[in-house]
Amino acid sequence: MLDTDRLMKYARLYSARKKLKTKYESLGKEIEAMEEGLIGHMSENQMDKCNLKGGYVIYLDTKIWPKLKTSRDKVIEALKANGHGDIVNETYNTNSLASWLRELAAMDESIPEGLQNFIESNPVTSLLVKKSK
Repeated sequence: MLDTDRLMKYARLYSARKKLKTKYESLGKEIEAMEEGLIGHMSENQMDKCNLKGGYVIYLDTKIWPKLKTSRDKVIEALKANGHGDIVNETYNTNSLASWLRELAAMDESIPEGLQNFIESNPVTSLLVKKSK
C-alpha cells in the first residue's frame, strides 16, 4: 500500500526547502547590493577589519582572479608557449557529456565500445514535487 503520509511529509519538506532557497537567494542579492558601498566605506576610513557586537568581524579580503582578454584557446596557447603549460589541463563539459548519454539512451544505443572502459551511464531517479493549482 502506498504510504501517502511519507509522501506528504516529503512534499512539505521539499516545499520548505524551496522557500528557504528563495530566501537564501534574496539575502544574497541584498548582501551583494550592500557590499560595494561597504568596501568603499571601509577603504575610505582606512580600515581593513571591524569588530562588531555579537562576535562578528567584518574584514576586507582581496583575491586575484584571471580575466581573459581573448579566447580561452588563445590563453592556453600563450600559457604553453611561455613555459606555463603545467597549469593547463584538458577537460570536458560534464553537462554536454550527460546530454550525449541521454541522447544515446533515447535512441536505445550503447556507449561506443572505445569509451566503455572509461565512462558508464548512471541513471539517477529522484522525486520532484509540484503543487497543483
